[in-house]
Amino acid sequence: LLLIDEDGISISYSLANDSSCSTGSNSCLTRDGASLTSQRVNVDDIKFYISPASNPFLAGAMDRKQPRVTITLTLSSVETGPSHSVISLQTTISSRYYGP
Repeated sequence: LLLIDEDGISISYSLANDSSCSTGSNSCLTRDGASLTSQRVNVDDIKFYISPASNPFLAGAMDRKQPRVTITLTLSSVETGPSHSVISLQTTISSRYYGP
């Protein structure tokens, strides 16, 4: 997911399976290449659902919906055996700004 903040700076969120993850974790969520998750947690899946599909702020836009992103995550502990756990999360974030 690539976002542009109010100052025009790009911010990137992604799933990583490399050295950017903390020691102990096989996969993590990163922001601009830096791990956001604990070394005790694996990010097994992440999905971003963006709505509307086109920019509602453009002149003549047909889809004038409030912009939002729904994020789904599946996380698991790096622990094995009886202490291993898995959790699925979902949240939706909307833009504070609406209108041209």
